[in-house]
Amino acid sequence: MPTGEAVRLCPHERIVRGNFAKYREASGRVFAILREFTPLVQTLSIDEAFLDVTGSQRLFGDGETIAREIRRRVLETTGLTCSVGVAPNKFLAKLVGGLKKPDALFVVTPNQVLDLIGPLAIEEMWGVGPAAARRLRRFGVKTFADLRELPDNFFVDHHFGLRLKQLAFGIDERPVVPEREAKSIGHEHTFGEDATDCDALRDELLAQVEHVASRLRRAGRTARSVTLKLRHGQTYREFETFTRRTTLPDPTDRTRPLWEAARDLFDAWAQTSFRPVRLMGVQLADLHDAGAESQLDLFDRADTTLDKTLDHVRDRFGSGAIGMGLRQR
Repeated sequence: MPTGEAVRLCPHERIVRGNFAKYREASGRVFAILREFTPLVQTLSIDEAFLDVTGSQRLFGDGETIAREIRRRVLETTGLTCSVGVAPNKFLAKLVGGLKKPDALFVVTPNQVLDLIGPLAIEEMWGVGPAAARRLRRFGVKTFADLRELPDNFFVDHHFGLRLKQLAFGIDERPVVPEREAKSIGHEHTFGEDATDCDALRDELLAQVEHVASRLRRAGRTARSVTLKLRHGQTYREFETFTRRTTLPDPTDRTRPLWEAARDLFDAWAQTSFRPVRLMGVQLADLHDAGAESQLDLFDRADTTLDKTLDHVRDRFGSGAIGMGLRQR
């Protein structure tokens, strides 16, 4: 529910604003730690991931040892606690990782699986939502152990699928799949109230471009397409959203040309049809593998050096530690 709608329905509610820039910064630091132990990291959300450490144990120790070190490093680096489940497969790791939250480490070995998960309520099974749980309970299925006793044809006849029975036995053959190659990289921000200051919006846009350009360089990619996204506030065509897109002559990962393209899109809109804005975002697409840019002139090379320097400063002191002087117009 949009905050504006919530306020209309409950005008006396108390809102605690989130700080997503801070969340993203902390998440980036945590995931950087995870990738120091294995390249096989599958992201589920901003604060959750699967790791396959099978090939890392000769370097770092067994799964429990790695988990303890990850928890120590995350706490030391970010001040955050985390819960980790160590198990033979993804399903079990996620399941046991949530059994003793928060700030917990839970390890299950293959010979412990059946006894551990048998008594768990069917609602604990990943992929069984409230509706499916109600249907299963009508058949007397309350726990994982109950599910194991059902014949195979039950799952087929009632459209549950045999995979559900496999999970009841703790069987999950899915591999950990690292992040697929992104087709675009973007960032957007929803304002707490309609934004009406054109200069402030332009500054916010530059901060977004700096953020996505930095992510682009980390990914070893360049972009040729820049898209501006704007959503009007409720005072004008309530929450209408539109986009404007431009294509660069050549793919790049440098902040300056990406910013100039986004700024031109913004200025063209602002000069002809400025309206209060509730959301603004920028997206880079038409991505290519980064290579040596041909025939860089002196200023291009200076931009590249500056970008790398700023990236290094942000890595060390946080994403908000420094910004480019391009904000000055």
